Amino acid sequence: MKKYWLFFITLVFFAACKTGKDYQRPELDLPESFYVGKDNDTLASVNIVVPDSIFTGSLKWKEFFKDSLLISFIDTAIAHNLSLKKASYDILIEMEGLKQAKMNRLPSVSGQAGYIREYFSENYYSSPASKYYTDEKAPSSLYTQKVQHFARVGTSWEIDIWGKMARQRELALAEYYQTEETRKAMQTYLVAEIAASYYKLLMLKSQLGIAKSNLELNNNTLEVLKLQYDAGEVTLLAVQQVQLQKLKAETFIPQIEKEYLQEENYLNSLLGRFPQPIEIDFWIEEIQPETLYGAGVPFELITNRPDIAAAEYVLMATYAKAGIAQARKYPSITLNASLGLDAMFLKDVFNPVDSGLLWLSGSILQPIFEQRKLKTNHNISLLQIERAELDFRQKIITAVGEVSDALIAVEKLKEEYRIVNERLQIAQQSVRSALLLFKSGLANYLEVLTAQSNALDSELNLANVKMKLLLANVELYRSLGGGWE
Repeated sequence: MKKYWLFFITLVFFAACKTGKDYQRPELDLPESFYVGKDNDTLASVNIVVPDSIFTGSLKWKEFFKDSLLISFIDTAIAHNLSLKKASYDILIEMEGLKQAKMNRLPSVSGQAGYIREYFSENYYSSPASKYYTDEKAPSSLYTQKVQHFARVGTSWEIDIWGKMARQRELALAEYYQTEETRKAMQTYLVAEIAASYYKLLMLKSQLGIAKSNLELNNNTLEVLKLQYDAGEVTLLAVQQVQLQKLKAETFIPQIEKEYLQEENYLNSLLGRFPQPIEIDFWIEEIQPETLYGAGVPFELITNRPDIAAAEYVLMATYAKAGIAQARKYPSITLNASLGLDAMFLKDVFNPVDSGLLWLSGSILQPIFEQRKLKTNHNISLLQIERAELDFRQKIITAVGEVSDALIAVEKLKEEYRIVNERLQIAQQSVRSALLLFKSGLANYLEVLTAQSNALDSELNLANVKMKLLLANVELYRSLGGGWE
């Protein structure tokens, strides 16, 4: 009896051991802050982050965005976007795998009931069943050699000596969390993409209004010039030049309308619905960039950006795979048992005293030669750890760079917007001055055309820069990991 206890204690001891290394986050050597240029350089130092400010990436998207229409679009997309729905099903699929992995340590149990009857002829090596033909003579052909009625419960249990099943559970858990983080990253992207599409629609709507207003201005100028031509004050060339300017301004309208309708269709696809009109009552000039709270430090990206978390879970999974591959090189012990009832005649089956069955067995399997498959798989799993670690590092470097790019873009676009806005004010004043001078005969039509062209370019450019500034704020929010909460 002592040897069985010794055997059991030995199994427990080995079961407490796990092959492979446990995961430890590699040293990342992260910078203390985001790079935004140096003093006395072409890029001046960008002072955006306020000490003790709220980390922007931790804000829920309903707190970051203030536009109620944009919030309703994001709500709709989260509920109906098909890619996001598919990602949710991926999580459910991984959850099923995790539930199964948690049960691997338990023995498998199966029930079986059946009936077997075997007929043979006289040339068969065995004789008829001795107990079946007791009151009659067995036929020489197609005699009954075996009759069996049975009902049994069997179990099989592989003892987790080397921690293979524990590693399988770790693998399933890492893959589950990786899928969950991937869905979060998808939602982060979706929220940012909807905001970007919405702001593009606002810009195009403003540009369309600008183009129509400019066309009206060109029409007025053309009418004045025609009257002057009829009076003999200007040449036909002047009228033709203004007509060309009018047609040039008019071509902007179908171009912008085409872009608007295509962007409208794209936003509808993000919302998970067929193309339809999107009613927007705002102009881009009315929208203010979202309040910037603080970019935090690079270390916060690891816990807040879902794509970085997903990359780390992939790295964790490679550690678990390496442990599984190593464990498969070592012996496995399996215990089997079967308990039930077995009898030749059906009437005797349910007599546990005379028909009871108990079967016990155990086996040890040690791989000896598998054409180097086990060693190859283990070596590959170790190399995959190194590769996954590089992917993890690369993801962090990319993320830190994206935040730095977004911080620089926000600050520089603010500066550009101020300059473009000032340029527009001057351009609009020059149009008014040119028209007054033209009507007074103190300026020619070319000066009017130049002033109107500059004003049109300035207005269109201002709407475009305003959109870029709004998008830069959204990109900063996304790059900090915002949008999934």
